Amino acid sequence: MGFWTKALDKILTNLHNKKFKTFIFYLFPAPLVLNLAINIFNGNFVFALQNSSASLEAINLLLGFCLYILYIFVGKVIKNILDLKYVMSGVAIFWLLLFSFDNVFIFFTKYLNFYSWVITFFILFLIFCFIKKIDLKDIFLIFCLLFLIRYFVDYLFSQSMEITFLAENLFTTDESKLWLPATQIIFNENYFHVLTNNPYPGYGLFTSYVGALNSLVLLQSDDFKYLLGVNYVTIFLFFHFLYEVAKSKKTLLINYLIFSSILLTSSWFTYVFFGSLLSEGIASFCFGVLFTEIVNHNKKINNKFYLVLYLFGFLYFTRQFLSVLVVIYLSYLFLRNKNFKYLIGLVPLVIKSLQSNFVPNVTFDAYINEGLLNELYFNFYNIPKTFKQFFIDKPITYFFLIFIFVILIYFKKIYNNIDFLSIISLNTLMVFALMVFFWNKSDVESSYRYLLSIFYLTIYPFSEILDSHFSN
Repeated sequence: MGFWTKALDKILTNLHNKKFKTFIFYLFPAPLVLNLAINIFNGNFVFALQNSSASLEAINLLLGFCLYILYIFVGKVIKNILDLKYVMSGVAIFWLLLFSFDNVFIFFTKYLNFYSWVITFFILFLIFCFIKKIDLKDIFLIFCLLFLIRYFVDYLFSQSMEITFLAENLFTTDESKLWLPATQIIFNENYFHVLTNNPYPGYGLFTSYVGALNSLVLLQSDDFKYLLGVNYVTIFLFFHFLYEVAKSKKTLLINYLIFSSILLTSSWFTYVFFGSLLSEGIASFCFGVLFTEIVNHNKKINNKFYLVLYLFGFLYFTRQFLSVLVVIYLSYLFLRNKNFKYLIGLVPLVIKSLQSNFVPNVTFDAYINEGLLNELYFNFYNIPKTFKQFFIDKPITYFFLIFIFVILIYFKKIYNNIDFLSIISLNTLMVFALMVFFWNKSDVESSYRYLLSIFYLTIYPFSEILDSHFSN
């Protein structure tokens, strides 16, 4: 014990030494990279994010990359129009803008099929760009990319290549019963049709909406096929977000090594957030990116910023916990700034309420209507079970441990990231409260997804602290 005590004392003493901290930071990715190397050496590494073949994965990764390049230009256009900080915020806002119009004008868009509505939206968007005299170079490139994607996908089909994914190969029942059918209904019909025929009444359909849009971009036809590329685009968007938040090349390198190793070794995490139709993928990306955009908004508060808050509020139409966090954070901004204009972010909540009263078969909230809050349990044994469930995924556990370590040794900088840490803490408390007081199932496997739905919120604080260290 004496040896370990002295070693710990020495480490704690050296934590005040900048060179020692730099050495520790450079070591962060080492265990994850070593774990990946061991998996490859032992033959445990499988190139598959889904339950499919390597060739199908490779083709769809390429399709996901094509979508990513397209969205880079879309994000740049939106970023310039709204004076945003991040291109990825522009991508999230583009999706939410289309989704919000469909919800606000639901009694008009219900007469249009999804393809016609998307075309109508693009025409309106082009007219807006002309009126505002926005540089149309990126718009032209977007149309060129759309043509190239159509040509490439048609070529793949003409060669009889394995490109589509079969529904029976899905890993989870949530995908087969809700997310894939909802995506297909939106694609073949429209949003109104699935809203009034929701397989799980009350569930937010934003994720399926984006899946249908991405499918439309890839297929550009009225014949729906499930292409995994509609999910894999989030891999490239995620790494671009890492690039945008890191100011130092050293921070970027550390982030890339950490998360590329995690994505290649943590199969369940990668599947949930980057390889499946589950709501965590798109919802967590949009929530994390727009939350970071709002917190770091350092320009004059104007109508463009209020539009961002308004669209951020539409993330209420996503999934449990994130929807609650959206409402809580927007309410907090209103109370902190004492400005009634901030309440515009809660307008989507009002729209959801109106839909539940005036649109047939629409439920305001699935969990409230199911009476989940009517009975209390005291399952305190679920606390260690939830910790154990989270620790099964060791690469993710390791990242969160080093995240907490960095926060603790730079505790004086905690105020810079207080919004991020507060929401992370609040989400954690809500998940444990659910598991202890309201969870009536024997297993707690879902707690893993609930806890990690806000993992994007760790990216900026982690990068900001490393940036501040290396810049000094």
